[in-house]
Amino acid sequence: MKYLLFGSLYFSEGLFTAVGFVIVPIYFVESGFSVSLATLAIGIALIPSTLKFFQGAIVDYFQKRGRKRFIIIGGFIFSAGFFIMGFFDPRYLLPSFILGLFISVIGFVFLDVSADAWAIETSTVHDRGKVNGAMFTGYYTGMAVGTATLGIIASYLGYNTAFFVVGIIVFFIILFPLFVQEKIKKKEKPQIFKIIISEFKKPNTQLVSIFAVFFCSKQRNVDGFNSIVYEFES
Repeated sequence: MKYLLFGSLYFSEGLFTAVGFVIVPIYFVESGFSVSLATLAIGIALIPSTLKFFQGAIVDYFQKRGRKRFIIIGGFIFSAGFFIMGFFDPRYLLPSFILGLFISVIGFVFLDVSADAWAIETSTVHDRGKVNGAMFTGYYTGMAVGTATLGIIASYLGYNTAFFVVGIIVFFIILFPLFVQEKIKKKEKPQIFKIIISEFKKPNTQLVSIFAVFFCSKQRNVDGFNSIVYEFES
C-alpha cells in the first residue's frame, strides 16, 4: 500500500513535468507565440517552484495536523489549475491560461513537499530504498505516459482536452490518500518562520533568491524549449 501510494503521487508529478516542459511549449509554438514570450510566460508560471522552501516551511509548521491533508489540498489545487487551463485558449486569454498553470504549480509544490515529508516519516531504515524507488518509478512513468499519450490526445481532441484529462487523473489519484491511515508523530512546533525571516535578511540569501527566479525561467525553459522548437520545426 505504501509503495502504491507514493508511486501514484509521483506519477501525478511526472504528468505535470510532461505537460509543463513538453506539451505546453509545443502548444505555444502551434499557437504562434515567439520563443521569448513563451519562455517568459512559462517562467512566470514556474515561480512558485523556486519558492519551495516557503511551502515546505508551512507544511512543517503545521506538522501536528499531519502531512496527508496538505497532500490532498495541494493535489486538488494542482487538479483545479489544469481544469482552468482547459477552459482558456492562450491565443486569446494568455494571462488566464498562465494563471491556471501558476495555480497548478502551487498545488504541485505543496503535494511534492508533503509527499516527501510523509514518505520520510512512514518509511524505515529497511524500506527507504524501496519507497524511494517506487516514487521515482512513478515519476518517470508519469513523464513517459504523459509525453506519449497527452500528445496524441492533443493532436486528435485538442490541447484543452489533454489538460482536462490530466486534471481528472490527478483528482482520482488524490482520492487514494483519503483511504490511507496516517500516524501523526507529535513533535514540538518548530519556530520555522523566525528562521526564514532571519535568513532572508541576509544579502547573500536575497541575491540567491532573485537569481533562482531567473535561473528557473531561463535555464529550465529556454534550453528545453529551444530544443523542442528545433525538433518541431524540423
